[in-house]
Amino acid sequence: MKRTFSVFILSLVLFACGSDQSKQLESELLPGPSLPTLTETFTGILPCNDCPGIRTSLTLFPDSLAYRLTEDFSVSGEQDSTMTRSGIYQIEYGLGEDTLAVVIRLDPASNQPAFFLLLGDSALEMLDAARSPQANPIAHRLRKNR
Repeated sequence: MKRTFSVFILSLVLFACGSDQSKQLESELLPGPSLPTLTETFTGILPCNDCPGIRTSLTLFPDSLAYRLTEDFSVSGEQDSTMTRSGIYQIEYGLGEDTLAVVIRLDPASNQPAFFLLLGDSALEMLDAARSPQANPIAHRLRKNR
C-alpha cells in the first residue's frame, strides 16, 4: 500500500514538473508584439470633447526610452494651439488576461501617466487612466508612419 501511494505521489510530482516546462515552452513560442527597435513615430487624430479632434504624433526613441508627444488642437483650422512634451517611457507587460500584451507608459513617475497598447508593429491604442481600452478603441489609435 505504501509503495502504491509513493508511486502515485512520484507520478504527480513528475506530471506537475512537466506541465510547468510545457507552459514555459509554450509562452516562449507564442508570438507577441515586437518592441520598436528603431525610432518610430505613430500619428493619428484622437477624439476631443470640445474640438473636432487632436492631431497627435508620438515618437518613441527606444535607445534612451525617451518620447516626444505633439498634440495639435487646430484640426478644424480655427485654433492655433500645439503642445509638445517629452520625457521617458516604460514598457509594461500584461493587460487583463492577455499576458503577452505590451503597454507603453509615458511618464511613469508622473501622477497622470498616459498608456498606449502596442498593436502588433503597426499601431498604438490609447488606454484610459486605469489601463483599460477606451469606449471606442478604433478612434483612439495611432498608426505607425511608414
